[in-house]
Amino acid sequence: MDLKILENQESYGDYLCHPNGTCYPGQNMTIKVNVTNCADIDEDIKVNLTLYNQTNSAVYQNISNVSLLSKNSTIVSYNYSIPTNSSVQNYTINASVVVPVYGKVNDELSITYAGLVAGRSVVDGEYNTTLAMYTCSYGTSNSTTIVALAEPRLFINKTAINLTAHPNDEILYKINVSNVFGTGWITNITISDKIPLNWKFSGINDSGSCNAANTSYDETNNVINFSIKDLNTNESCTFTYKVKIYEFENNGQFNNTANVSGILNETEEKKKASCFNDICEDNATVEITANVSMKVNKTITVNMPLFIFEPGIIISFNIIIINDGYNTLYNVTIIEILPVGIEFRNATLNGSLLTNQTIGNYSTGQNVTITGIGNLSAGENKTINVTTFIHTGANETSVNLVNVTAKAPNGTEILRTGNATFYVVYPNITISKTLTSGNTSYEPGDYVNYTIKVTNSGKGT
Repeated sequence: MDLKILENQESYGDYLCHPNGTCYPGQNMTIKVNVTNCADIDEDIKVNLTLYNQTNSAVYQNISNVSLLSKNSTIVSYNYSIPTNSSVQNYTINASVVVPVYGKVNDELSITYAGLVAGRSVVDGEYNTTLAMYTCSYGTSNSTTIVALAEPRLFINKTAINLTAHPNDEILYKINVSNVFGTGWITNITISDKIPLNWKFSGINDSGSCNAANTSYDETNNVINFSIKDLNTNESCTFTYKVKIYEFENNGQFNNTANVSGILNETEEKKKASCFNDICEDNATVEITANVSMKVNKTITVNMPLFIFEPGIIISFNIIIINDGYNTLYNVTIIEILPVGIEFRNATLNGSLLTNQTIGNYSTGQNVTITGIGNLSAGENKTINVTTFIHTGANETSVNLVNVTAKAPNGTEILRTGNATFYVVYPNITISKTLTSGNTSYEPGDYVNYTIKVTNSGKGT
């Protein structure tokens, strides 16, 4: 008797067993037994086939009646459907001939075992039904072992190396892909990663054990596609890649999802590989904080005692803007609020004149918008010099206010203020005139001497 394990032609397709003799849960396994009557007379026999699982429990048994002419062979087929929830295990097939119905020439009935034939056993396009005669030896019980394996499954794990970041930062992501659970190669593995709107793919940082390659980058839909090497049973690999955060991103949590797919290479029809627990994706979350901090300091540049000035003098101010946050400040703008009597002359940055728009007259107070300062990178500071002129009519105690605005990466406007106080002094003249002598009576022709005293009782010269 020749025992063969062959694929079931009727279940060709999704239920095809592997060419290496393995099957997956849910597949139909067709067992074909070749029985040869070596005797000189015809026989009615029974072929008993039993299938045992790994715990040696019989999970399938069938007895077939076969009528065999002398010196002829026939193939008896049995079909067993492997349970969909089957674990990885070996199945043992035992085929034997039951005592002939008529009990004749028992020593001439062949149950010779011809071995396991993996995959399709095809001769000239058909199953070989004309098998050779075998040396007859009655009573031999033959068995063979096949392995029913769970189908290999893909598993993907995605992580962000840094869980917090800022706009315009570059994030490093790590992808780990595994062939888990079953047995067999998975090929044509691709990973598709959709990143948040306006974020940009910067490139593969390390192709790692995956030999990862970027096959395409759809900038319209923000989808990155990678290909990696084939994975064998229980094999995994890792690679890393970089993504740049949108420079005007909002605060909040942002996650992006990577999907994996592959081909089950052991099947002739190259069906799509399944994923562990039917989950073919994983995502990573990054906390984005547009952390900006701006400081403004305003000082008077002229070293005058007690900051006392008089009309007709030029007075200059330094406005120091500091970005002590993590992100760039954009479109820095200054609004000078000048007190009454102070006239704006110009504003410079590193000696270069800045653009300004002045509203109002110095006699009532001016508001001056100063632009052209540009952006302020994290940790950067800029000093703007503002020159003004003091007119008569300025308040004795004058406060020069300044408002500085800038845009955070997410577009939010940030406002900081500063001020500088100075004093404008005016003279207060009094004149007194007295006779030099105490004599108040004089004759014509006398000389009269006077003393004129001019006193400045004010604070100005």
